[in-house]
Amino acid sequence: MIREKIKLRVSGSNSDVSLVYLFLPSKKYKRLRKIGELNTAKKTFYSVPRNSKKHLMRSNNSLGICYKLILDHSKSIKYICIPYDENRLWVTKKRLKKFGTFLHFQRNDLEKQIFLGIDKFAKSKRKAKGLE
Repeated sequence: MIREKIKLRVSGSNSDVSLVYLFLPSKKYKRLRKIGELNTAKKTFYSVPRNSKKHLMRSNNSLGICYKLILDHSKSIKYICIPYDENRLWVTKKRLKKFGTFLHFQRNDLEKQIFLGIDKFAKSKRKAKGLE
C-alpha cells in the first residue's frame, strides 16, 4: 500500500505561498516531486505546467490531480489552476469532487488521483466560479 505524503515549504518571504511536494515512498519513481504552489490567501492551488503529450489521460480525455492534496488541505483550497499546453485551466474544488473520477495506480506505486475531463474546466477563475 502506498503511503504518499504531501509536504509544504514556504516560498521565500511570502508566508501565504507554499511550494507543494508529493513524496512517494517507492524507489521506482522520483521520490520527491514538486506538484505546484498553494496560495492560501487566494485559496488557490497552482499546478506545475502540464501538456497533452505527457499528462492527458487519453481513455477519458482528462487530467489528474493528487487527491491527497485535496484532502489534506481542504480548507486552504477553493480553486485549482493547471497550466495546460497554451492555456490555463481552472476548476473549483467543489466541481472537481462532483464530476471527478478516481483512479489509483497502485500497481505502479503511484498515488490516488482524481481525474476531470478537459471539457469540465473553465478558461478563467471567474468562469470556474460561475460553473459551481
